[in-house]
Amino acid sequence: MSAILLVVNGDVKKEHLVMEMSRAGFVIGVDGGTNIIHALGYTPDLIVGDLDSIREDVLEACRKKGVRILRYPAEKDETDLQLAIEEAMKLNPRMITCVGIFGDRPDHTLANLQLMQVPAKAGIHVRCPFDGGILYVIDSKLDLKGSPGDTVSLLPITEMVSGIALTGFKYSLTDGEMVPGIPLGISNVMESERAHIEINSGILLVFHLQKVTSE
Repeated sequence: MSAILLVVNGDVKKEHLVMEMSRAGFVIGVDGGTNIIHALGYTPDLIVGDLDSIREDVLEACRKKGVRILRYPAEKDETDLQLAIEEAMKLNPRMITCVGIFGDRPDHTLANLQLMQVPAKAGIHVRCPFDGGILYVIDSKLDLKGSPGDTVSLLPITEMVSGIALTGFKYSLTDGEMVPGIPLGISNVMESERAHIEINSGILLVFHLQKVTSE
């Protein structure tokens, strides 16, 4: 499996989802995220969660179309997204894209961000589009395509990220280190249309905030 899309019940921009649906080889509706998929006229390949957020009519419509549904108890240790990631990883994808991990619950957002390291540690490319940019989760290297002036913030999600090398940025770095609690990587700037990030160990969150240009 090349690419799997997970749709979470958070902030989802219609344009992002339509674009990602066209790219995905397999789509997982994470509980209420299925409502968003259905509203745009699409059908997921799999639904995962305790199903406390999905609308009953949406669930029934998916049942009639033969969608596989994995229902879990409401009282469980895992979050719906955690369960969905576990199912996605069973398919051995090259990339996992998560749409809707950001929302109005900061605790859920933080939990979602922490979960992104799970597939990254397994060598799976992880990307999370949001309104205004894309979050990448990397364990080795990343080639960024953007515009001069784009803001890029780097945040370590493991105890330490070492061997950091940055090229194509206003603030370059060679063999650097980052640890949680000291936000050295906030608000770097791309100097051209391409930039490169490389790390030797750890997991790094890369927030690429794409510059909005007026015409």
